[in-house]
This record gives sequence, C-alpha cells and structure tokens, in this order.
Amino acid sequence: MLRPARYRLIAGPTAILAALALATCSGGDSGGEPGGLSARPSIDASWAGICQGPLAPGQGVPSAERFQSADEGLAEMDRVLGGGDLQGASGVFFSQVHGLTHDIDGALRGKNEALARDLCSVIGQMESGFAFGGGAESMKTLASYARELMREASRLLGYSQ
Repeated sequence: MLRPARYRLIAGPTAILAALALATCSGGDSGGEPGGLSARPSIDASWAGICQGPLAPGQGVPSAERFQSADEGLAEMDRVLGGGDLQGASGVFFSQVHGLTHDIDGALRGKNEALARDLCSVIGQMESGFAFGGGAESMKTLASYARELMREASRLLGYSQ
C-alpha cells in the first residue's frame, strides 16, 4: 500500500527510534516531576531509553524570543486541540516548539538532567502522537506539561525570570 510522503518521513524515523529504545531501554521512568511541576502525563516507557543521551543538536540558537514563541505555540496548541484539530496543532508544534528542544538539550542537561530527559520524552511522545494519531485530549495534556517544562528550562538557562 502506498502511503503519503509526509507519513513516511515521520513514521519511518519514529519507528526506528522506538525500536532502538525498546532494544536498549530498561523500562525505567525518566525520573518523575522535576522542580515541583504538575503530575507527569502518561508517556510510553520507550522514550526513557531514547532520551537517556543528549539529542542531536539543532541548527538554531536559543533566545528569549524563541522561548516566548514556543510558549505561545504551546498555548495555541491547547486552544486548537480543544477543538480537536490535530493537524493544526501539529503545524504549530513543528514550527514553534519542536526545534527548540534540540537547540537547548545539551545546555539543559548541564543544568538539570532530569528536566532535560523529561522534556525530551514529552516532546517525543507528542511527535509520535501526531505521527500515529494521538487523541486530542491526551495531546492537550502533553502540551500543557511541555509548556511547564519549557518555562522551567527557560528560567534555568537564563532566558526568563
């Protein structure tokens, strides 16, 4: 069966990452809620293995403006997902949120390893949800938690108070 090109671009790498995680994952958790954040949403255990090491560096430069854009994007995702629009939320996620996680991961691991792993896991779960049809309500929960993590990351890295 032929699949749309976008599906192949997302599903292929995601499936490979999931298979690698299952092969190397001990099934452990990423460490709980860093810094007194709200309860961690349900995240597939395979992300713990994937997120043990640093993410590949992104091509952007972190800035207060990018953190603000990610924060606004996550708020917009919450609104859009409230209406059940997964495609609209996906567009916001990949244009305003996803890339920043790669750009800050190395520095964030130096400040708070557990927070970096948790952010990686939540963003990975969201990426997987968009690729494989996660429910709008569960994606909303993930976006809300990701927003808390991003705000804490921004504070730790000195981009906000």
